[in-house]
Amino acid sequence: MRTHSAVILMGCLAATLAAPALAAEQNVLREIRVEEVAGGARVAVAGSKPPVFTVFRLSGPDRLVVDVAGADASAVKGPRDGKGPISGLTVSQFTDSSTSVARVLVALKGEKTYDVKADGNAVLITVLGPSPDAPAVAKTMQPAAAPSSAAPVVVPAPTTASASSSSTRPGRACSSTPRTSSC
Repeated sequence: MRTHSAVILMGCLAATLAAPALAAEQNVLREIRVEEVAGGARVAVAGSKPPVFTVFRLSGPDRLVVDVAGADASAVKGPRDGKGPISGLTVSQFTDSSTSVARVLVALKGEKTYDVKADGNAVLITVLGPSPDAPAVAKTMQPAAAPSSAAPVVVPAPTTASASSSSTRPGRACSSTPRTSSC
C-alpha cells in the first residue's frame, strides 16, 4: 500500500513540476513578411501559436511598436526593409527570468493610420496611406482641358420651320461657343 501511495505522490509531484514548463511554452516566431496592399502595406508576423500582444505608437520619428508576450524571436531577429508607408522594421527579443517578449518596431514614413490584429497564429500590422515619396496621381495624368468660365448657353429650338440665323423673332437660330453667344 505504501508503494502505491508513493507512486501516486511521485506522479502528482512530477505533474506539478511539469505544469510550469508546459505553461511557459513560448510562441516561436517563424516568419516576418512585408507586403504591399491596396492603400498601404502589411507586416505579417507568423508564430507557432495564437499571439498575445500590446501595441503603442511613438513619435519623433513616427514608429509603431508591437510587443508579443511569451514569444521567442531568435529565428527572425534583425532589421528588414519596408514597403509603401513603412520605411523599415526591426525585430528584437527581451527576456528576463520571468518573461520573454518579442518586439516588432515598425518605422513609418510620417503619421499614418494603422490596424493591428491577430489572425490565427499571426499578428497582422496594416499601415494605410501612400508613402511620401510615391508619385502623386495628378503628376502622372495628362492635364484636363481648362474649364470654360462662361456658363453654357441654352438655345431654344426654332418654333417655325422658316427660322433663319438673321431672324430677330423668338425662336431664332443662334450660335454659341463656350465663351460667347450670338443671336
